[in-house]
Amino acid sequence: MQKINDAGELAKHSVVVTTFDTIKTLMNFQTLQKISFERIIIYDAYPIDNTDTQRYKALRQLDATYRWVLTGNLLQQNLANFLKLGEYGDDQLWDTQICPILEGKQCDEKTELSKKIENLLKSVELKFPLENYREMEVGADDSQ
Repeated sequence: MQKINDAGELAKHSVVVTTFDTIKTLMNFQTLQKISFERIIIYDAYPIDNTDTQRYKALRQLDATYRWVLTGNLLQQNLANFLKLGEYGDDQLWDTQICPILEGKQCDEKTELSKKIENLLKSVELKFPLENYREMEVGADDSQ
């Protein structure tokens, strides 16, 4: 794997694998901000559920058509803004209508909104059982 610090060179690649620490360093040079990505995939997304963190703010500045997060936790409200989910990124909509459905408080009837939420989550969420997630994480590094 090679290190690339030039935006033009990075943009030539279909897939760029990096760490958040590298992103922080490159963000100082605005390298990644010059690229319009088709998809950004964040591994282990729970650290970005707080919109006040530098990590969240840095990742939010990157331009992408799609944003995916891989997490062992359910999709949280603050991740909606990061994912750029259109109308679903509105905090008030999540607080008053979506969270109650996800928490099971309005699951008795299939409202139009609950059907939309199910479809939305199916399109952006890949869920792995926690046991499998840990196995994949450990199995990914053969040096252990």
